[in-house]
Amino acid sequence: MSETPMTPEQRAQLAELIGDAQPATSRLLEQLAESVRDRREHDHPTWEDLYCLNLVSWMGERMGPVLRRLLDAEARVAELEAERERRRVRLAAAEADLLAVRGLLSPAGGPRRVPAEVEIHERVAPAVEWLLSRVAELETERHTTNASLSDAAEALHEGRDRIANLEQLLASKGRTVDEDPIAYALTPKAEASADRLTRMFAPTQALREDGAAEAGEGR
Repeated sequence: MSETPMTPEQRAQLAELIGDAQPATSRLLEQLAESVRDRREHDHPTWEDLYCLNLVSWMGERMGPVLRRLLDAEARVAELEAERERRRVRLAAAEADLLAVRGLLSPAGGPRRVPAEVEIHERVAPAVEWLLSRVAELETERHTTNASLSDAAEALHEGRDRIANLEQLLASKGRTVDEDPIAYALTPKAEASADRLTRMFAPTQALREDGAAEAGEGR
């Protein structure tokens, strides 16, 4: 039956008793083991056993380093056990988190949120990798969409500027800005203005049309 480890209080008490003794070397432990063997196996006389007394005295003088090494080993064991407990707690938390992630990726009674070929049972790293790739794709798509919207907004502003310039031009020709554009487009004045605008903005096309009209009149 193995003894339970010493408590911190017991270790502190022993450390105080042995003072500044340094840990025993491996060679000293070997010598002590040999002394135990020699004391056990030698021929014990019926009178005073001086040999055993000398061995016991020699070993007793060297128990301080042995106890120091024992205390250091006990402290190390306690440290490792505490570390093992911390790791056990972290492992339990990680397993609980893993189960939660699996529940998010494949809810009970709900549709799977990642493709069927992506593993989420023993490992969730493939699912996380797939999600990161999907996020990267959406980010790229968003940047492309934003760029298109920016171009469209710029084109819209340019179109508004052209309309404002046309309104100013029409207003200078006697058409008020607040006049209904549909009604104005039906008037002869609007047709004449449109013809003048065509000649201003597309003179080549206007010359072609005038040439075609003159040719028809010559026939």
